[in-house]
Formats: sequence, structure tokens, C-alpha cells
Amino acid sequence: MQKIKFSVSDFAVPVRKCGSLTREGMLLGKELGSDIHQIIQNKQSRNTDYKKEVPLKFQFSTRRFCFQATLKPFDFYKTLSGFDESTMTYEFATAFPEENRKVMIIPQISTSYKLRGLYYKKIAAVVERISHLNKGNYLVFFPSYEFLEKTEAFFQNSEFEILRQSKDMKTEDLAELENRLMTHEHPTIVLAVQGGALSEGIDLNTRSLKGVFIVGPAVPAICYERGLRKEFYDKKFGDGFSYAYIYPAMAKSIQAAGRVIRSDTKQGLIVMMDCRFVQKTYVETMPRYWFQNSIKELVSTQILADVKSFWSEKKRAPNKDCPGNFIAL
Repeated sequence: MQKIKFSVSDFAVPVRKCGSLTREGMLLGKELGSDIHQIIQNKQSRNTDYKKEVPLKFQFSTRRFCFQATLKPFDFYKTLSGFDESTMTYEFATAFPEENRKVMIIPQISTSYKLRGLYYKKIAAVVERISHLNKGNYLVFFPSYEFLEKTEAFFQNSEFEILRQSKDMKTEDLAELENRLMTHEHPTIVLAVQGGALSEGIDLNTRSLKGVFIVGPAVPAICYERGLRKEFYDKKFGDGFSYAYIYPAMAKSIQAAGRVIRSDTKQGLIVMMDCRFVQKTYVETMPRYWFQNSIKELVSTQILADVKSFWSEKKRAPNKDCPGNFIAL
């Protein structure tokens, strides 16, 4: 096999996020990156793909390497980015120890637009009772600011300070929030939105974080423009709803889930709350190393006991004053 030697810093530049047609981070050759970026920008407002135009920018190279943490399902990103069927794909396992990570799915909760109003109180209770097992700082990511604000009213636990991301949050506000998480001794729950600065725009120093809660996939609201995209993808690829709604939403959810564990020594919880997280189309976007054989491995029948056991292993110091039974879902 021919050996390939290159400097990643010289080779790669990001194609930035443009609407919901692509995800941030497709890494391409420096000479190609700006041209492809412009193609995608020009296409983002129209129901067209750039499958025909992007390959033209590859004619000067014989090897292309694309890296990103959220490129699943591969066929979705490969198709929209203009790669042909001969393109090879590979998913690498995380370098971080498996025992430092606890991923859980709570499918007894629905965050769909029609049903979410029935679960605001229950979502707040889940976050508070799980966080109580090992007090510290937690991030809770919602699909929208409206959802966040309606759920915030049901947080009752005075043991935690409740902070929230706002629409008009500036860079200095984000820096102040991060500093509070690092220096403030009082346990804190931060309410934020998926796809926002706290979930992917900045690299938080997460040494003080105990876990993240993902409150449903951030599926976009149905609108005229999104409907046109769905129709286009239906005709082009035969799966318009997944292309226009599910895959872009799950990219945000998986990105948010990655906020807590950022090193090989960090330990933390990832709690996914929604019945859709166990459905096949949603599961195929998740990192394969989250489970061994089936997504059902992440669904617990004794949630608090499993979380408490996770923190107890290797002297992770759980809070022994926690209640013994989980709320009825």
C-alpha cells in the first residue's frame, strides 16, 4: 500500500455549517476548501444539491480525506457532499475509556411538539433526581428556547442554582458562565439549546461537568421552506423526512452529548430523553461505541440505581442521601 504523508494543519480546512444541508467540519484540501464553501453557500437557499459541482473541485487530487465527529449516517453526508459510491467510510472508536462514560436513554418521555407539554414537569424532575446522585454541574440541552423556558418553571430543587442560555448571549457572557462553572462551589444546572454556542460553538472547559441531558432531538419545525427541501430529497434520494429533519437534528444532539467527556480521564453521564432515540433512523446517527449489540442496552429499568452504581465504581463518590426510587414515568 502506498504510504501517504501530510500535515493535517496544511491539508485540512473546514467547510463551515450552511443551513441544514451540511454539517460543520468536512475537512478538505486547502486549495479546495474555499471554493466548495462558496458552492454550498450558493446552494443553501435553493432545493438543489451540490453533488455535481463539488467533484469538479476534486479533479486536481487523487486522494481526499474527510474527518468529523458527527458524520453519521455516512450515506447522508457522502451523498450531499458529492462523493460517489466508491468513497470508503470508516468509523473510529473513541480513545477515551468506556468505563468513564455512562450513556442512558429514557424512552418513557416524549418531546414531540404535540406531546411535550405533558412532560415539562417530568423532564425537570428527571434532571434534578439524577443530578442529585452526584452533585456538581450539569448541562441540559433543549430543542428550542421556547421548550427551555417552559420547562425551566418546573425546576424546584433549591440545592442547585439554575442558569440558562439566552438568545442574545454574547461571547463575554459565555466566558462568564464558563468561569462560574469552574469556580462556583454551588451545584449548577445550565439550561441551553442544541445547536447553540454552548453545545458546539465553543469548547467549554468541562472539568467541572458531571453530565449532560439531551432533551429530545432538535427536529426543525415544519415550515414551507423545510417542506420544499423534504420534497426535493424525496425525489432525489427517496427519504426526504430523514434528510430534511432527522439527520440534521441528530447531528446537533450528538454534538451536544459530546460536551461532557473531552479527555481520557474525564468521567460523566450522557442522558438522552425521548422515545425516538430508540428508533432505527435515529439510532443509526449515534456513535457505534455507545453500545455493543443493541440500543436497548442503553435503556434502564432501574435508572437511579444504575446511575448511582456508575458513580460508585472506582470511588466516584455518589451522594448517599439520594432517594431510592425513581419517579414514575
